[in-house]
Amino acid sequence: MSRRLRFRYLLLVLLWICLISQVFQSAAAVARVTSPTADNGLLDLSAWDFERGGVVKLDGEWEFYWGALLEPDAFDADTVQPTGWVRVPGPWSDFIPLAGDLGQVPVGRHGYATYRLTVDLGKRLGLSASSHLADPEAAGEPLAVYIPYANTSYRLWINGEYAAGNGRVAEDDKIAEPQFLARVARFLPKDDVVELVMQVSNFHFREGGIPLSLEFGLADQVDVRQRRSEMADAFIIGLALFAAVFFFGVAIERLGDMGAAYFSLFVLTTAIRLAFTGNFIAYRLFPGIPWETGLKIGYATGYISPALLYLYMRSAFPAEVSKRAVNTVITISLAGLLVVLFTPGRISSLLIPPYLIILVFYAAYAVLAMRKAATRGRDGAPLFLAGALAYTASILVTAASPAGVFQRIDAIPYGTAAFVISQGWAVARKAARSFAAQDRLLEENARMLKETEWQLAELKRYRRMMTEREEDVRRQIAEMLHGAAQGKLFSALQHIDQAARLIQSDPSQAQQSLAEAKQWLVKLRDEDIRSVSRRLHPTAVAAGLVPALETLVHTYESYFHIDFHVDPAVVALDLPSASQIGYKLRLGMYRVLEEALNNAVRHADARRLTVSLSLITEKSPELPMAASSGANEPPSAPGDDALGPETIRTRREAIIQYLLLVVADDGKGFDPATLTPSLGLRTIDARVGDLNGTWSFTGAVGMGATLSARFPIIPSGKPTAPRPTHTAS
Repeated sequence: MSRRLRFRYLLLVLLWICLISQVFQSAAAVARVTSPTADNGLLDLSAWDFERGGVVKLDGEWEFYWGALLEPDAFDADTVQPTGWVRVPGPWSDFIPLAGDLGQVPVGRHGYATYRLTVDLGKRLGLSASSHLADPEAAGEPLAVYIPYANTSYRLWINGEYAAGNGRVAEDDKIAEPQFLARVARFLPKDDVVELVMQVSNFHFREGGIPLSLEFGLADQVDVRQRRSEMADAFIIGLALFAAVFFFGVAIERLGDMGAAYFSLFVLTTAIRLAFTGNFIAYRLFPGIPWETGLKIGYATGYISPALLYLYMRSAFPAEVSKRAVNTVITISLAGLLVVLFTPGRISSLLIPPYLIILVFYAAYAVLAMRKAATRGRDGAPLFLAGALAYTASILVTAASPAGVFQRIDAIPYGTAAFVISQGWAVARKAARSFAAQDRLLEENARMLKETEWQLAELKRYRRMMTEREEDVRRQIAEMLHGAAQGKLFSALQHIDQAARLIQSDPSQAQQSLAEAKQWLVKLRDEDIRSVSRRLHPTAVAAGLVPALETLVHTYESYFHIDFHVDPAVVALDLPSASQIGYKLRLGMYRVLEEALNNAVRHADARRLTVSLSLITEKSPELPMAASSGANEPPSAPGDDALGPETIRTRREAIIQYLLLVVADDGKGFDPATLTPSLGLRTIDARVGDLNGTWSFTGAVGMGATLSARFPIIPSGKPTAPRPTHTAS
């Protein structure tokens, strides 16, 4: 595993540890300050400091009166004897009476009973019955008891006064009504002793009793703890609903993205489940929801969620999550869903403990699959793995709670929150990468647009220059035909006419006139027609580059003394039988040299010229490189430097050969600052650009001028060379 991946794992593990830290608060509380526990129905808080120690859980042994619904006044005579002592929190299902008519067998799941706990606050509060009667205000700070719920209905009295209740407690299952709703019972202590009497009945659930800890302390402390717990649930539900809407939007915008649709449904069902468990927020918002309906919704969403999660995993990582595993989860979920829909809660709830164990295997498989995906470098797998670890830890804590390993708590909401956040992070990373890619694409498009605009402008300029050059050549040809050629033809016609008149009288003179007419026609052919033909298309190019340039140079020897130098390496490439220099390149270089010589004739006032042709070999990336700065460079655009190190590393070096043509004269030169490119220079620029070459024109006043042009020899299928550029200095 790479260092970068290890670092990412570390961050993600820290993230989910922070997110589900509340899962372990109950276990950490035990290691903090050991709070007192009830023994034989008595909880001694005489040494407990509520300001420092905070809220106390009313855990321990409560007096238990099975099969009796007793009210507080029943204990005044001290004649009522408990059936035994039962541990709270916990079910009464395994309680075995001490003796009597009930026998030595557990009382079972369904029935009714009374719980009683006496809490000794101690003299430290300064409370007494006489002080309370004398001055009610002297009763001290209000206290409170937080009751999450009981299975499945209860009534609570504190110091003989009714304080709170859920549902309807009854001895008959036809009269009893279940309800799950957290309550806070506030009261003013009247004495140093607080008596709690709680009637509980259950005929609708798999176990009866008090499943979660009742919390006792100062009223403000209890209120804060309850509000904090409700806010945590509300936050997680809101987070899940937001994620559901977000991923649903992703599925709508990206048609066919079933993974986003599955995850949207997963977090939606999870949010619904959270609303019907924990603090039962759904019952607060809609008090009229029947208990059985709420229980079915909570269980049904609990069965549906893993199936949707596995479908999402299969969609995101098809190579790591097998179809058989997904089908197995779906089958179990459908079976559980059918049981929930068609059986009452007292039966369907029996499946929850074994189903929690199945969830552990679900989560373990998900972790192993995501670890494999992360090892293989799948995009988003590390984040998915972190969320899966958090979700697995929450399931383990929840599954271990009934066994007493952890204090009883539903940790799945916290694991779900961590999982949702991890997936949101993964989507955000993908979106950020997509946005970055779009930005790079926009920058590249802007650069290509400017490049295209520049190329179009250059193309128009080249066409305009070629049209001007074509018109100039036509004009020169017209002048030649109208002037010298027409004169030669006129002279030839005169001699032919003279020969026709003398053919009878003076045959020898006629013969002489025909010979002179022939000479004029030969001159017309050699000097004018061939010149025009060469201007229209140089046939010498077909023989090779070197012969063509050499022939061209000889035609200008009447204007200059020309030194023509050719690199032997070029000659080796330009063999008449198999030239490695393409015809287009030969013709283009011929035209460039022709324009350079014409430009020297018109502007240089030179006596001597040097023309050289050489071969250059260079190493260059196979990808086209940006051209060097010059007058004909396209404007820069964002993205010209967008090639990152990954792209640079993938470039391969290649050997590219260039033909270098240099024309230097000893003429009057020019001032680079005032140089205005003539038609000849613009034509050279167009010719060089058409061959993907580069060129420069340098000189100084009185120092002559030098034109250098470099042309790549590109075999078929190879990338082209840089854009044409030229400089004047």
